[in-house]
Amino acid sequence: MSSPEPEPADALTVVAPQLRALRRRASLTLEAAARAAGLPPATHAS
Repeated sequence: MSSPEPEPADALTVVAPQLRALRRRASLTLEAAARAAGLPPATHAS
């Protein structure tokens, strides 16, 4: 029997720091990394 899928919030707490570290090692801003991945840049709601 396989283990249950992690909750999205739990997965994010594991993946986000890893992605941030990879992005920083590549000297990419968040906007540049998003553009390279074909994603729109992050927007901030006020």
